[in-house]
This record gives sequence, structure tokens and C-alpha cells, in this order.
Amino acid sequence: MVRIHLKKGEHEFLYETTLSTEMSEIITHLVDTLSMLLRIRRLISYTEDLLQHGPLREPNQQGLDEYLPEEQVQTVKDSCVPGQHIYRADPTGRRCGKAPDEPASQVLQRTLDETKELIQKERLATQPLELTTLHEAMDNIRGAVMIAYPMGLPEFDPSQEIFEGKEDEAACQHAKDILDPGTAKLWFSNRVLERGKTLGQHVRTTERSKIICKLAKPDAGPPVRESAVSEQEQREMMAYWYRKQEEAKKLAEDDDDAYTNSPWANPNQLRAGVTGLGNIRWR
Repeated sequence: MVRIHLKKGEHEFLYETTLSTEMSEIITHLVDTLSMLLRIRRLISYTEDLLQHGPLREPNQQGLDEYLPEEQVQTVKDSCVPGQHIYRADPTGRRCGKAPDEPASQVLQRTLDETKELIQKERLATQPLELTTLHEAMDNIRGAVMIAYPMGLPEFDPSQEIFEGKEDEAACQHAKDILDPGTAKLWFSNRVLERGKTLGQHVRTTERSKIICKLAKPDAGPPVRESAVSEQEQREMMAYWYRKQEEAKKLAEDDDDAYTNSPWANPNQLRAGVTGLGNIRWR
């Protein structure tokens, strides 16, 4: 199996395929997996807000509690059944405040933590990501939300829009990273992997290989080359040279005879060491 390390902006994951696989199939699968990965990340963010402050309010009813009609706020508080929901006001005024109570909140939080661990960057850099795994993760979150809100979420809630596939992806936070599987381009070694050919016709390698590829829009040019050193290595190099500069400044400020105050420059140090009188102090 050939392992493809896909990169798109700050998002990356591994995908395994064969040299005989046609490029259209590979590109479609990569784009679908990337889109699903981004969808899961948005869903986690929305569901964390849901866990804290409940479903989203209607656009014409959003606002801080102190500026909303008292009847509207009281209606939400009265709907919070003890043991199922608690009222927790949203400081942004976008959510109604009907948050799930324990144990539903614990189930939802545990599901989110498991999904975060599944798609964390360190894991994606070492283990191939399957599209079916992402679908299962979304189903798990959907089930946990149904436990917390058996009556369902409003259709305008962002979590519900993702569950139903009605999210406006052109206006979401990952809009620039979402591609069309029918027109997206896959770049490898500064050249496009053309559709209609197999991976083996582009990459002259064996099945046990790893290649780094990048997805781009059809009208985009070659991806920007990555830096030879990582961001962490660059910070360490800058810190090293800063310490060297500080040491050089201190040496330049010292007098030429400053070394005479050092213990190793004492002409009587050898005799004091032999006689054992080197550490005597007079009071």
C-alpha cells in the first residue's frame, strides 16, 4: 500500500491506496475525507457551545438576558426539567441557556473527548484516516445529542444543520479549505497528478512508499513550498543565537584584566589546595 500524506493548509491526514488506483477515485476520496474531517471539527465546536449554553436562539430573539423580554427568558427557565436540563445564561446572547444536566452532559462530553482524540493532529500524522471512521464519529455525537435533547434541536441550530447536511459551507469557518471533488487538483513534487491515469503512472515507486501531496482548487497554482525547518526548530534556533549575542555583549563589556578575579588565576591556589587552607575566611 502507498501511504499518501495529504496536506491542505493546517489540516493533514494519512490515506492508504495502491499504485493501480485511478487518480479520480483517489482525489474524490481525499476531498470527501477532508470535507468530513472539517465538518467534524466544526461540529465539535458547535456541540461544546450546546453543552454549555443550550440550543441556538432564533436570529430575531438573540440578545443578553437583561435586554430581552422577561417572559421570553422565564419561558426557557420553566422548560428546564430538574435532572434533565439546567439554565445557564449565554454571555454572548446567541443561545437560549437550556443546557443539559448530568448524566446527559457527561455522556456528551465523553463523546466529544473521544472524537477529539480520534482526530488529533499527532494521531493523524501516524495512523491512516478512514472516511467510515468519521461517519461513525458523527453518528456517535448525534446519538449523544439525542440523549441530551430527546425533543430534538431547532432546525437553525448549527449542530442540527450539520446532522441534516443543510449547513452553508460557503459561509463557514473552513470555507477556503472546502473543495469540489470533481474539479480539485492533487499536487505532488510540484506537478499535478492528472485524472484518467493511475497513481503508479505518476509516482515511480513501490507499494511500500510514502508521498506528500497537497490539494488545491482548479485555478490555483503550485502550492507554496514548506520551510526547511519547522516552527519549533526556528524558535529554538532564535533562542540559541539570542543567548550567544547576550554572552558576546557581556564579554565585550568586561575589562581585559577581569580574569584576575577568577579563582583559577590565583597564583597561590595550588599551595592553598595542598595545605588545605583555601577556604579559610576571617571574621
